[in-house]
Amino acid sequence: MNILRASAVSLCLILPGLAAAGPFADFEGELRQAYGAYRAALFQTNMGNAEASTASIKGFVGQWKALEEGWKASPPPQYEDDAGFAATVEAVSQIAQRADAQIAAGELAEAHETLEEIRDQIGEMRQRNGQIGFSDRMNAYHEKMEHVLMAGYAQKGPDALPALAAEAAVLQYLAGEIAANPAPDASDPAFEKLVAGLLASVQALDAAAAAGDWDAAKAAVAGLKKPYAMLFMKFG
Repeated sequence: MNILRASAVSLCLILPGLAAAGPFADFEGELRQAYGAYRAALFQTNMGNAEASTASIKGFVGQWKALEEGWKASPPPQYEDDAGFAATVEAVSQIAQRADAQIAAGELAEAHETLEEIRDQIGEMRQRNGQIGFSDRMNAYHEKMEHVLMAGYAQKGPDALPALAAEAAVLQYLAGEIAANPAPDASDPAFEKLVAGLLASVQALDAAAAAGDWDAAKAAVAGLKKPYAMLFMKFG
C-alpha cells in the first residue's frame, strides 16, 4: 500500500466521519448489506421455506454480483494487500450460485449446508486481514455452540456435567465479546433485548452445570440455538 493510501486508511480509522465517505467504509457497507441478504437465505433454507429461500438467495446473488463488479479488480484499502481477495470474492459468487441451483431444485437442506461455506470464506478473508467485526464474533460463538450441540451431551448423562461447565465458560467469554463489541446498527432497540437473550441462555447452562442439575443442563443445551439464531438473523 502506498503512503498516501496508508495515510487515508489511518484517517478513516481515527476519524469515523471521514470513513463514511471513503472506499474503506463504502466496501464495508456493501459487504454488510449483502451479508444481511445472505443471513436471510441461510435462515430460510434452515427453516425449509422454499419461497422465502428463493427470494433471499436471489437478493444475495444480485448484491454480491454488484460488489464483485465494483471491487474484485480494485480492492478497498483494507484488502489491497490481500493476494486472495479476488479469489474469495469469486468463490463466494460460485457458492451462492450453487446454492441458488439447489434451492431451485427443492434441495433446501443441501443449500443450507452449501451456504455455510460463505460464512467461512468471508470470515477467513477478514481474519487474514485483521478486520474483526461483529459478524466475526458471532461466527466464533456459532462455531463453539455448534460443537456443544453436536457433541451429544444429552446422551452422556450426569458424568458430562464437568465438561459442560467448561463449555459454558468458553461460551460465556464469546458471548461477552459479542455484548462488549456491538453491531454497527446496535442503536436498534431490538439489539439489547436479543443480546440479553443470548447471554441468559449461556448463563442458564453455566448455572445448571455448576449446580450439578443434569435435567436443567440438558434443557439449557437445547435452549442455546434459538437466542443465537434470533440475534444472527437480525444483526449477525
